Amino acid sequence: GDFTVTLFAPNETFEVLSTADDVDAFFRAEFADFVPMVPDLAEQYLENPTGALGTIRANGWSYQDRGVLVGDSAHAIVPFHGQGMNAAMESARALDRQLRASPDDPAGAFARYEAQRKPDGDAIADMALGNYVEMRAGVVDPDYLTRRALALDLERRHPTHLSPRYNMVMFSTMPYAEAKERAERQAEIIAAAVADPSLDVDALVRALPPLPELDPLAGRGGQLREGPEVGVHPVFPKQPEGDRNLLGVLVGFAGTLPGEREAPVEPSVGNDDIARVGRVASSRE
Repeated sequence: GDFTVTLFAPNETFEVLSTADDVDAFFRAEFADFVPMVPDLAEQYLENPTGALGTIRANGWSYQDRGVLVGDSAHAIVPFHGQGMNAAMESARALDRQLRASPDDPAGAFARYEAQRKPDGDAIADMALGNYVEMRAGVVDPDYLTRRALALDLERRHPTHLSPRYNMVMFSTMPYAEAKERAERQAEIIAAAVADPSLDVDALVRALPPLPELDPLAGRGGQLREGPEVGVHPVFPKQPEGDRNLLGVLVGFAGTLPGEREAPVEPSVGNDDIARVGRVASSRE
């Protein structure tokens, strides 16, 4: 069979892998068990392209009442949480609601849409970068594994008050900013409990606000209920309850509109730390 491998690494790693000997030495040092599977590993590596990952944190998503950014053009993220398309779909849904609420004022609708969605775009950008660190190093860190085991046990004991960040992001339509805030508070509690076993961690979890009900669009066959923020709109086909991963397809548009734009690199765990992707290696039996 065939398999595809993608190497994520800092720019500096790719800069020194310029010859077959460099590639061979690197993979033998870092991925020794992989090398025998691909006899022509160095040749494949050098033949395949290297891409770049990026995060966009833009301000000013619209220009008057003439155009508005949606999806990656407004809030591109790295792929480590698998939420790029879903974030775009949720932004399209938010934009649709604002336009329906004020059809004669598109400029106002655009501004309210950005105010609603920018915090979520920034939050999922942060969490995608954080998930990279977790997958890269956390899963082999004994302290992380201890905290993870406690978190899963607390979720079992208090399912209405605690949910892992991954679940809140991947299997609900809780706003990303809310999921990030809840996850940070949960992490503080779990870290404190690990550091001091005498703490009544159950009481601390019970003191958390209850988890919100499922978004009506995420369950009950896509049926929407009336409410101050939820109108009666065409809905997506039925989805498994609480799962944002089966949202459909969005076609947004990208471009440069007049006005200020910001696309800074994260100062801590940023694009330079993970930046280049590519180098596909495959083997056929």
